[in-house]
This record gives sequence, C-alpha cells and structure tokens, in this order.
Amino acid sequence: MQDRPILVIGATGKTGHRVASRLEAQGLSVRRGARSSATPFDWEAPVTWVPALRGARAA
Repeated sequence: MQDRPILVIGATGKTGHRVASRLEAQGLSVRRGARSSATPFDWEAPVTWVPALRGARAA
C-alpha cells in the first residue's frame, strides 16, 4: 500500500505543510496538493480534482 500516496490538500499552507511533514516522518508516502504545487489542486477548479486524487489511497 506504500505505493499509493496520501493526498494532503493545501500542503503549501501552514497546517497542510505540518500534516504532510508528519506523515512523511512516519514513513508514509505523501502527495502534496495545492494550487501552486507539483500536484495542482484547487477547490474552485474541479478539473484539478481527478488528477490529484488519481491513485491516492486517502486524502
């Protein structure tokens, strides 16, 4: 299950960054999603939702 990352939405923000970092510190695979990240995710742009969630085991 390690090959399927956990999507952290808002990972460039204060809370999201901390959540993503703590998950990674536990050895979990993380996908960082945000408007300005390598994995674009924007609540106001539904076209970004499916690509960001594809293959993720949780969000």
